[in-house]
Parts: sequence; C-alpha cells; structure tokens
Amino acid sequence: MLELDSWDETDTVATDLGDPLVVRATGTVLDSNPLYDPIFGMPDRGGDLLIERDLAPANDDELEAIAADFRRPRSVTHALGAFTFDPRLIWFDGRARWKRYRFNVSVHAREEEEALRELDRVAAALDSGDLSVDGLRSYAVNELLDTARSWHERPLSAKDFARSLRLESLVSHGDGYTAYLEDRRNIFLGHVVEVRGSISEGPREALIAG
Repeated sequence: MLELDSWDETDTVATDLGDPLVVRATGTVLDSNPLYDPIFGMPDRGGDLLIERDLAPANDDELEAIAADFRRPRSVTHALGAFTFDPRLIWFDGRARWKRYRFNVSVHAREEEEALRELDRVAAALDSGDLSVDGLRSYAVNELLDTARSWHERPLSAKDFARSLRLESLVSHGDGYTAYLEDRRNIFLGHVVEVRGSISEGPREALIAG
C-alpha cells in the first residue's frame, strides 16, 4: 500500500485515476532512488509511480454515501445567472450576465450555499472596485500598454487598447481571483490578458497568457 502523506500527493493520484474521491491507492515505485531533477533541482513526479487501476471497492457504506452525494447533480440560480457544479474541478460554473456584459464565472465551492455566498462576493466586487470590467481593463492597460505597443505594428493608444479587451471569464477562489480578457484586436497574436488579484485588496499582476 502506498501511503499518501500530503494533500498534493493525494490530489495527484486522484487526478491520475480520474476520481477526486480517492483516499488511498496501491502502486509500484519503478525507481528506488529519490525522485530528483538534476538540472532544476526539483522533484520530478513524472512516470516513477505505476498506479494499479483495478482498485477493489471500499465496501464502506458511509464512504459510498459520501461519494454519491459528492457526484450528485447540483446547481444554483443567482442574480448573475445559473451555475452548475463540476466535481472534477470542485467549482460551480456558468455564464454570467452583469450590466451589458456576458462572461463565464467559476467559483470554487462544494455545496450550493457556499456557492451562493461566493457568487454574492463576486457580484459585490463587480459593482464596485477593481474587479469591475472597467477596473480590470484599466489595470491591464496600465500594466501592459508598453508591451502591447511593442507587439503592435501600428500606433496604439491607451483608449484603443482598452476597447480591444473584453472580459471572457472570471475564476474566484476564496478572496483570490483570476480574470481572462480576450484581445479582440489580436494585438498579442491569439494570447489572452490574464489579471490576477484579490477581491479585498485589488489586482496584483497582469500578464499575457494562453
């Protein structure tokens, strides 16, 4: 039996097996030496653990009940829109409508009440502060205008750059968030603008991603 000593190890095995409810797994270590990358000096987690996928059922009624509840279809309706639970990512996901904008919103939550609380936080932040669509655009322009000009063949004003950015999706994880802005003028050659920040403290960085 392979003992999983941390949440990261458990999460990795659960991902490999395609089941987020894994609490233990058997496997064979293919290399007895410590997993180590000599170039970067970091653990190399690729391919050194062969997981036996024919795991026997736990035959535990309580665990089975928990698993069944976790996998049951669930959804919530909020002022922002309708959101459905995805057990693979442990979040509620849906298409939101806010003022004249439409964009995808995902909030990390396991239960409906928790999801509604998180959606309330997102809605309040959209109505005021740096998480508003205009606030996200403004921050991205302030951080990336010089970079955008270096990518763009023709002169680019801050106003035109802001107009080219459209909020495509927003992922909220507690107080933190990641917003993805579509570059409609293709200034960054198919890449998106990613803004990361905190609902309580505002944006922290903007970068080109994807």
